[in-house]
Amino acid sequence: MHIKLDGRIDNLEDQASTPEAVNEFQRMVDFATRAGAYGMPLLLGLWYTLSDMESLGLDTVVGMTPLQTLGYVGTFAFIALLISTLGHELCHLLAMPQRVFNKNTVLGVWRTTPAWKSTIYVSVGGRLTRAQFVWISVVPFLVLTVLPFVLLIFSSQPPSLFWGCVAALNGGASAIDLFHSYRMAKTGFWTDVLRDA
Repeated sequence: MHIKLDGRIDNLEDQASTPEAVNEFQRMVDFATRAGAYGMPLLLGLWYTLSDMESLGLDTVVGMTPLQTLGYVGTFAFIALLISTLGHELCHLLAMPQRVFNKNTVLGVWRTTPAWKSTIYVSVGGRLTRAQFVWISVVPFLVLTVLPFVLLIFSSQPPSLFWGCVAALNGGASAIDLFHSYRMAKTGFWTDVLRDA
C-alpha cells in the first residue's frame, strides 16, 4: 500500500463509455448525496429516541456559557467527523486485509478547491470481483452505523451520543457506497471480474 497526499481520482469521463453513462452516474450521485444529507439527521434522531437520557451525556453542557457550549459542540462535531471519515475509509481498506500491502492499494487525499470539498479515498489494489466490490463498499456501513445501533439496542452499557453522531455521519456518507453496491449487485454475475491485477 502507498499513500498519496496529492492524489487524483480519474475523471468520470475517462471511465464511462458514453455521455448517457456519465449522466446516469451523476444522477445516482446526486440522489445518494440527498439521501445522505437527509439520512444523517434522521439517524441522529433515531439514536436520540432509542437512547436513555443518561447515556446521551448532555449533562456536560449544563451550566456552560453559550460560548463554552458552542466550543464544546464544535469540538465534539469535528472529532466525530474526523473519526467517521477516517474510520469509514479504513473499513474499506480492512474489508480485504490481504490487500492492504498490495503495491497497487492506495490510501489517498484528493485535494480540490475549495478545500472543504477535498476527500480521503481508498483504492484497493489487485483483482476485484463484483462480490468483492460489494463487500468492500458495505463494510463501513455495517461496522460504523449498523453495529453502534445494535449495541445501543442490546447492550447493557449503550454507546454515548458521540458514537451516535459517528454512526449518523457515517450512515450519510455510506449512501453513495450503498447505491454503488446496489448498482453492482443488480447487474452481472457475482464472480465477474471488474478489474484485473
